Formats: sequence, structure tokens, C-alpha cells
Amino acid sequence: MLDVDGDVRVRGNDIRDNSGNSAITFDGSANTEVNGTLTVSGGDLDVTSGGLTISGDLTVSGGDISGPTDDILRIKSDLGVIVELDNDNDGVQKFIIRNGDDDNIFEVEEPDGAITVGGTISGPQDGNLTLSSDQNVYIRLDEDSNETNRTFNIVSSAGNNNFIVNESGDVSL
Repeated sequence: MLDVDGDVRVRGNDIRDNSGNSAITFDGSANTEVNGTLTVSGGDLDVTSGGLTISGDLTVSGGDISGPTDDILRIKSDLGVIVELDNDNDGVQKFIIRNGDDDNIFEVEEPDGAITVGGTISGPQDGNLTLSSDQNVYIRLDEDSNETNRTFNIVSSAGNNNFIVNESGDVSL
């Protein structure tokens, strides 16, 4: 065992394992490379400045990725971001976005991509919101059938009802 009270200087730029393989390599410019697997047991691995670059895949065994307190967690990509649900295809899973009260405000359910939104769907500020389908478009009123007075309304920006359809199919303009 090596017990050091102070600094350690490695003149050969490598710390080798018992087989003579480089386990930790220094480049002389304060950059360090760990060859093989780095395991941090019983504590956290803190990166206090700069960033952490991972050349391979990132696996999170604990299940949570947390952002900074009172700030934004960003996921960035040059091309796109793909979220794969139920990678082993053994059930029906959901991608869920929750608000601060832990209420689901957006869900996508696989395998058919059913989307549930809690709240308002808004189009772009200076553009059109388009719903499109190469088949039919269905709007279901009172999905749980517990009311009799639900309506589908098209409303002007002034709040006027321009077109109303009730659950019985009656239309008023």
C-alpha cells in the first residue's frame, strides 16, 4: 500500500494495473484518461466545472436524471431526439410530461401513439394549427358519457361562438 501525505507526481504519464496495462493515463497538460471501466462506489461523481463527455452510451441504473434546482434541464442534439418506449416490447408504456403538482399534462401511449393532453393545444403564434389525417378525423364529446350537455365550439378571437355542435349532433351557427 502506498500512503502519501502530500502530492504524487507520475513521471511516466501512466498508472498501470497488475498486468502492466495503462489504467490511468496523463498527457502532461492536466488531462486524465481512465482506460476501462470507472466505478464510483458509495458516493457521487461530481464534475464541478466544464462538462462531462461520454463517448459511448449512457445507462442510468437508478432511473432518474435530475436537472439543477430552479433552472432548466436541456437535452440538445444536432439532428433530433428519439424516445423509445418499451424497448423490449413487453407491455403498453407511456411517455409522460407532468407539471409541478405531479399532474399528467401530456402523454403518448404506445403501441398506437395515442396522445392525451390536459389543457389547451395552441398553434404557432403567427401560423396555422393543422390537424391532418389520410383517413377520418374524430372528435368525441363526453368520452365517459356522464353528461348530456357537452358541445364542440368554434370560437372567434373575440369569444363569440361561430359554430356549435352538441352531443345529439344539432348544429347552431
